Amino acid sequence: QEMLEKPIGESWELWSLYGGSSVVLNGYLAGNTLDELMEIYLGDLVGENIFSHYNGDFPLLVKILDIKDKISVQVHPNDEIAMEREDSYGKAELWYILDAKPGAKLYVGFNKDVTPVELYNKCKDGTVTELLNCYTPKKGDCIYIQPGCIHAAEGEVIIAEIQQSSDITYRLYDWGRENNPKTARRIDLEDAIDVIDYSKFEEEKYYFKEVTGNTTVVDTSKYIVKTIDLAQQ
Repeated sequence: QEMLEKPIGESWELWSLYGGSSVVLNGYLAGNTLDELMEIYLGDLVGENIFSHYNGDFPLLVKILDIKDKISVQVHPNDEIAMEREDSYGKAELWYILDAKPGAKLYVGFNKDVTPVELYNKCKDGTVTELLNCYTPKKGDCIYIQPGCIHAAEGEVIIAEIQQSSDITYRLYDWGRENNPKTARRIDLEDAIDVIDYSKFEEEKYYFKEVTGNTTVVDTSKYIVKTIDLAQQ
């Protein structure tokens, strides 16, 4: 495999997007890209139904996020909205916490039902995290982030992210960096208002703490994620 390094501590481990893809390093397929494997092996690689549904595109993207600061409060669209607006798949993702230093925080989903006006105002005045669940991540924690669930992180935390093959993100709030011309990035608050799920986050359904052993973490319409203990021989 080949990593695509990004400037924010993000590496793409397994991917096929924007005309590029992972490259096989070892074995007799060394040098072949994931796109080429899809062309050669077709449904034998991902299953006939998946191959047909995704029109030959590889359906997953796996990243490592090495977070050392604050990442923006953001949300991802579902398939329907992403296809309509961005000609892309939507983005459901699972975060698996590989490591977390003291002081790290995850902000995931609303801590109550909110309204679009309430969210908009709190993004504008910098108090949006008051609406969000704040978690102290531990190694082995798993969080399934559905499209429409707003989220962010701060502090030092390393995350394995398993997601749909999409890089569509709407940024709602950037911790004040958006107010400094030197650090400002695009804010997509207006575009995101009708993407967001405004209901209270169902922690018992989507946040799994310190997962160990051989476990099915999530079984969704998009993918299944399992943890497997590999015993040393």
